[in-house]
Amino acid sequence: MMNDAITREVIAESVALAQQNATEDASDDEMAQSDAGDEGPADPTGNGPDAATSESDNDDSMQDPERARYEGEEKKTMDYALSDSLLQTPDDGDLGRKGGVFALAYSPVGNKIAAGFEDATALIWSGETRRLLHTLTGHDSAICSVAFSPDGTRLVTGSRDELVIIWDVSTGSRLKVLRGHEGFVNCVAYSPNGRLIASASVDSTVKLWDAETGAIHATTDGHEAMVMSVAFSSDSQRIVSASAEGVAFLWDTIDGQRTSTLHGHEGVIYSTAFSPHNTRLVTSSDDGSAKVWDTISGDEYMTLREHQGSVWAAVFSADDKRVLSVGSERTVKICDSYSAELIDTIDGGDDLANAATFSADGKYIAAGGEDHTVSVWDTDTRRCIRQFRGHQDNINRISFSPDNKCLVSASDDGTVRLWKLPVEAVQPAVAGMT
Repeated sequence: MMNDAITREVIAESVALAQQNATEDASDDEMAQSDAGDEGPADPTGNGPDAATSESDNDDSMQDPERARYEGEEKKTMDYALSDSLLQTPDDGDLGRKGGVFALAYSPVGNKIAAGFEDATALIWSGETRRLLHTLTGHDSAICSVAFSPDGTRLVTGSRDELVIIWDVSTGSRLKVLRGHEGFVNCVAYSPNGRLIASASVDSTVKLWDAETGAIHATTDGHEAMVMSVAFSSDSQRIVSASAEGVAFLWDTIDGQRTSTLHGHEGVIYSTAFSPHNTRLVTSSDDGSAKVWDTISGDEYMTLREHQGSVWAAVFSADDKRVLSVGSERTVKICDSYSAELIDTIDGGDDLANAATFSADGKYIAAGGEDHTVSVWDTDTRRCIRQFRGHQDNINRISFSPDNKCLVSASDDGTVRLWKLPVEAVQPAVAGMT
């Protein structure tokens, strides 16, 4: 998750871009009016009330079957997005009124979706029906992170109120309130074996909790700034924590002892993740790099410097062979995780935002945009196969379902939408992998 500073930066850039585009669009409209005589200005989005008429009257469109098919698919996508993708709103009104969506997670099993909101509530939906199952209340401030247990029966939330809460997913009831942090809880995670919960905080510590009793198992000591992220290895034997001072630590989950210190970044580390085989991990930083580390020795394996700005997030593919990273210059890079060779670049121009991820099987890449769309690329064909529209603001969170058939997205507009994958009808790419 990006911190508030980054969020403000993205919003500021978005406003500036919108103003620039408005000026350009106004100029384009004047030219269009001059060329078109008595015809009114065209809607630059193509989605205005006269869009269907103008498209059908366009001879070029009618003479181009591929373009006509594409525009038809685009309309289908828009209609689907607006009518069927939105997850059910609470009884108390519009979902967007709950404020921003700060956290999002897809259950490993059970087909549930959870989101944490600025208004201190969390919601749980059915991924099959899009029906709202539970509204979770108990925090006093914004929920920064949510995570399901491996069996999908529990949900853990971390909040700016310094609390960690464990919930029963089936009933929505509060099971345990975990107290001990002295600052915002930025990140929470369940161990793959379901026995431990890790929480990272602004108070510069990571706490390990017994997931059953809620007792503190261990508290880490060593970070000198807020801890931005924490992640478990797939065997649950280690955790990695990354902080704002540019240092990451590896810890043994049995006794909470530090096993390695990862020095090398020159700025805030925003994210960290283990490789599927637990032999390596990747970190991303605002120093413009992502680094791959050996988890046994703690040595730096290689540095990826393909981005021109901050690297907001980096993850391994399911086969361990690639690293996907997303940067502030609005590109997604895919590199060989062993040679550091650049494999592909997804360039979204001015519209690609901070959310990007692999599907569980590595077949798809999804990224959110400042144009309010979710784009999906096929990693084999290197084509953009679909752009989902419906959000009204920046996309800030994306998560694939474990079976790779669905994709859920959250936006600064305060909404959460569910999209069906894979897509059989492939559209021409709007933005491609280069």
